[in-house]
Amino acid sequence: MPVLLLLVLAFAGTWAFVSWGAWFSGPLGSVGRWVILGVGVLIFIVMVLRPFLHWFSSQYVITNRRIIVRSGMLAKSGRVMPLGKINKVFFNVSILGRLLNYGRLDVESASDDNLIIRDVPDVEIVQQRLSRLQEADEDRRRPPQFPASD
Repeated sequence: MPVLLLLVLAFAGTWAFVSWGAWFSGPLGSVGRWVILGVGVLIFIVMVLRPFLHWFSSQYVITNRRIIVRSGMLAKSGRVMPLGKINKVFFNVSILGRLLNYGRLDVESASDDNLIIRDVPDVEIVQQRLSRLQEADEDRRRPPQFPASD
């Protein structure tokens, strides 16, 4: 979404910047252009750059025993969810997500501390693999079954 917003912002901002100078002259024209430029930069920082930096600085690691989430550029935060605590794993793909091959992965745990990972590429495959890892972890934790002796 930030990429689409960047494209719209670039075209609309350029059009408004150039058109404003054609519509108004003098101090109103130059002040208006600075206001358009300032608003464009503010929208760029808040709605394009910030989400990109959050995405760029986030790490999601799925091992055969846990899910590890790390995020933040300056201030770091982290979270670990053992596979044994997971109750359900499901995904959600929007129309745009189907076109661009991404979706949201929801992991419900035994506690109320659920994990939502947004913008996951190939989210269906990730959900299937995570479910398989969860089943393998359950099998590993289950005590061995010995055959009954006669």
